[in-house]
Amino acid sequence: MAYYNLGILYHNIEQYEEAITYSLKAIEFNPSDTNAYYNIGIIHLKLAQSTNNEEDAANSYMKAIENLMEAIEIKPDYDDAYYNIGVAYDGLSQYDKAIESYNMAIELNPDNADSHNGLGVVYSSLGDYNKAIEYYLKTIEIDPDYDNVYYNLGVGHNGLNQYDEAIRYYKKSIEIKPENIDAYLNLGVISVTNKQYDKAIEYYLFAIGIDPDCADAYFNIAIVYDGLKQYDNAIEFYLKALEIKPDYTDAHYSIGIAYYSLGQFNKAIESNKKAIELNPEYTDAYYNLGLAYSDIGQYQDAIEPFMEAVKLKPDYTNAYYGLGNASFNLGQYIEASEFYKKTVELKPDYADACYNLSLSYHNIGHFASSKEVALENYKKAIKFYNVTIEVDSGYVDAYYYLGILYSSMEQPDKAIENYLKTTELNPDDPSNYYNIACLYSIQQNTIEALVWFEKSLEKGMDNWEHIDNDSDIDNIRDTEKYIELLEKYKDHD
Repeated sequence: MAYYNLGILYHNIEQYEEAITYSLKAIEFNPSDTNAYYNIGIIHLKLAQSTNNEEDAANSYMKAIENLMEAIEIKPDYDDAYYNIGVAYDGLSQYDKAIESYNMAIELNPDNADSHNGLGVVYSSLGDYNKAIEYYLKTIEIDPDYDNVYYNLGVGHNGLNQYDEAIRYYKKSIEIKPENIDAYLNLGVISVTNKQYDKAIEYYLFAIGIDPDCADAYFNIAIVYDGLKQYDNAIEFYLKALEIKPDYTDAHYSIGIAYYSLGQFNKAIESNKKAIELNPEYTDAYYNLGLAYSDIGQYQDAIEPFMEAVKLKPDYTNAYYGLGNASFNLGQYIEASEFYKKTVELKPDYADACYNLSLSYHNIGHFASSKEVALENYKKAIKFYNVTIEVDSGYVDAYYYLGILYSSMEQPDKAIENYLKTTELNPDDPSNYYNIACLYSIQQNTIEALVWFEKSLEKGMDNWEHIDNDSDIDNIRDTEKYIELLEKYKDHD
């Protein structure tokens, strides 16, 4: 008995190694000492719940189960042992076994409030919030002052988007346990959902008042400011969270987004690198790192993180698009076309991707070594310019480049048709009118050429160096109307 009591004493003062040692001595002295096995099981359960190391936690949970099962073998009706086995299996995410253990505890003792609450927690983890709520309410029926059950009810109703009920239970949990930081944090989250941003910050500040080192509260305040596009304020609170918890992966990632939004791309790069260092499988951090490199023109550096993102998430549409953009800007048009093609496969209505795929084919054709290869790629470009227009009928640049492409392929009528569309969609751009004038001039349709040339001048075309040297309008230079227009607009300018 003395060894067992020493084990309990060391347990109570959290000297767990000594507690286990003396509990084992108690078992040596009395192999049927149920309470000693139970004590060792509870210690391993606490060790599992107090470590951030997943492997260590798993080992401790298994040791807890092993010792609690020994206790049950000696005392088959030990409902608290079954309950704690349920807790261990829950910690291991072995929910079926957790449910079985909790139900066994309830069968032995229908008033075991812990097990009813435990079942609620498991069903909440499984996303069955209605069933979770049933068990939480049964817990309250057994023990109206049960610690944390009102908070758990808040979580259940929150999961069902029943925010008023969730708020009511979170507030009830605070009445019973005023230092319940998690309740304040979740009230803040609901307030953000309801777009009550000042109230959200107020709840988070309450949490900080209880625990000035609550990194999550600072982080959540930063998220609010981020959503409001108050990036400087967001950064201030992200930094406070990181001061408290330097290995806060999400804070490094999120502050990177805030830096990016402010155009501070080098700081964004460093923040995303740190997030990746802490979590090498942080897919979005790789993507945002690629974006930041792209925005400072380091396209080659952008490719590696984008590639890592698609390796981790093969259907990451935006990462393929980022790879396309980086490759395009490096002049690697064939590679760009492959990445854009993958983007379009994943998201066929992605107008920008369709358009950039067209541009890639357009450029491959332009730099092709033979007319056959050029024509093949021009046809692909035309196809995807038209797909772009199908997705977004107002995509003016697609019409514009179709005009250029048909013009280079000596199909002036189709070129004019597309340039006309650009004047409808963007009536204030003088270059659209000028291009039509050029095509009519090439066709020796002097009247139409002069009409559209005048329209371009009316819209503000004033690149006189280009006009004076552009052979496309040579056929109208000697006309009286052309000279008259030059005198009117060129002298005016």
